[in-house]
Amino acid sequence: MKRYILFVLTLLACFALVGCGNGNNGGDEQKKTTLTFASWGDATLEQAMIDAFMAKYPHIKVLRDTTITGTGNVFTENLIKASQAGTLPDVFVTDNVPNVIAAGIARDVSSYWNKDPDTQLVYEKIAQTGIYNGKRLAVPSYQFVKGMLVNLTLLRQLTGDPGVNWTYEEFKNIVSTHANTQLGGQTIYGINGFAPNGGVGTLGFEQIMPPQDDTSLGYDTWNGTSFNYENPLWIKYRKETDLFFANRWIEQLSEEEKQIEFGNPSAYPFGEGRVLFGIEGSWQAVTVMKDFASRNIDVQFYPFPGGTQGQKMPIILDYMCVSSKTKFPEEAYELVKWMSFGRDGWNARLQIMKDLDQTVTMYPVADYPEVWQQIKDDLDASPYYGLKAIIDLIHDGVPDCDKWLPGYNAFWTWVYENADTQGFWSMEAEQLASIWSAELNRQVQQAYQDLGLN
Repeated sequence: MKRYILFVLTLLACFALVGCGNGNNGGDEQKKTTLTFASWGDATLEQAMIDAFMAKYPHIKVLRDTTITGTGNVFTENLIKASQAGTLPDVFVTDNVPNVIAAGIARDVSSYWNKDPDTQLVYEKIAQTGIYNGKRLAVPSYQFVKGMLVNLTLLRQLTGDPGVNWTYEEFKNIVSTHANTQLGGQTIYGINGFAPNGGVGTLGFEQIMPPQDDTSLGYDTWNGTSFNYENPLWIKYRKETDLFFANRWIEQLSEEEKQIEFGNPSAYPFGEGRVLFGIEGSWQAVTVMKDFASRNIDVQFYPFPGGTQGQKMPIILDYMCVSSKTKFPEEAYELVKWMSFGRDGWNARLQIMKDLDQTVTMYPVADYPEVWQQIKDDLDASPYYGLKAIIDLIHDGVPDCDKWLPGYNAFWTWVYENADTQGFWSMEAEQLASIWSAELNRQVQQAYQDLGLN
């Protein structure tokens, strides 16, 4: 904490002599403004970032709005309720940009974004998101990586370390050979799916792998205007997903089986040290690795295995918005920039996180060489060599569609609501591709139309 206080005092000294003019003549003191910021992120880190922002911009006071509660979708719903009550924060995080657009609470910041030199360094594929009919209604804030937790303690006993530069075929061969085998009188399972909300989880090979075999394809075959699940690569990897489930290479224990196996009906078998691989997001990976290390189990977070065109990291994007109701749009833009993609904000963030003894698990969306070098240097001093391999690949990552593309989440809601009646999970990949492609593209087009964004 002492180091953090010293850092803020240093910033205050550095900016004390900096003019905060906004076109004022004669050195007049700039009028002070107050902004509010709402997020479900780490309160200590965010307050430190806000303190550093106020040190750089002494004419702007920022208050963390803690009245917007919840995370994810609940947080976004509460934002909309706050807007209806007239208490919408000036800058906020959201997990569903289309919903805040529909509620009319996101401001177009194109006039600031387009003349900001930092935005010219935002990675092109990421910069293309958050724009609707030419309006910049959301700012990409951080990129997270979806990767593989690898239980090296198990693998070294069974086959060996595949290494960070591995391929999908190498991964598949390990799982198919060693899933459901016995080791020391215990069953070893192949892989846990991506399951942030519990359950069996998803593999998502058909979303992640096609761009690694064909670089012209985006996440889930998105090409900027539509999806094409009838692409042979989507069908190929959908069949791979079906194969993993059919052969039980993916761990699918029921609550009753978990009770018998682990004495806990809600046990996470990967966390029990009984699964070779686990699909996970970078935001959780360090916590998991630390937990395993405390039990003398060697687990690393590896880049997702690659395809014929190499390893293209699947990227999960987060977003922030400036309120459509803010009275101070220019100052609010400076705040959203500082808290998300901005260069100065990232330099401050890295120092603050170091002072708080935190490992970076969300990454810049822009090419700031000194920032990336600092992240790499910090990883050199850590045991997380898999994360460093991910950093070397992240610049050519493939951003997802989940939080920004209208109609995408609605489509997946439709899928799960109709899966049993339509027999989706037992349907052949070719038939599924035809039905899903048509419905997904219809929903995306309808969503754009409903939002008046065509």
